Amino acid sequence: MSGRSEGGSKIYGTRAEGKRGMPSCATANTTVMDTAYKELEKLQKLTSDEPSMGKSKTPAIQDSLNSLLQTLHMQKKRLEAGLPTEAELAELPRTVEARKKEMDERQKEIYNSLARYGKVLDKVNLGFNNCREPQN
Repeated sequence: MSGRSEGGSKIYGTRAEGKRGMPSCATANTTVMDTAYKELEKLQKLTSDEPSMGKSKTPAIQDSLNSLLQTLHMQKKRLEAGLPTEAELAELPRTVEARKKEMDERQKEIYNSLARYGKVLDKVNLGFNNCREPQN
């Protein structure tokens, strides 16, 4: 650390140098910004238009919707042709409920990711506010 010495104590030339070996505002804010970017990337992957990206446990919402639409179109064609069985018709509500559950789980993941990102942004804002020079 640099600084001028007056009477045995250090006077720091800039706020970025920090005190007593503590990380400077610039270093702390860089770390928090890196965390913010990582959380933003996670959120983007969860909400991406690309099918099933990331390590998510649940399929993307658009994948669930596409699967549901495909099932409904297939059943509609079978109904129009007079081919559906009782078992197929009984399976339809279970399929709809399963897709709804997948979408709810994915929305929960997105909400949690958004909440984490918001908390990191609060830390970034707090860090920048703490590093400002006092105004007189």
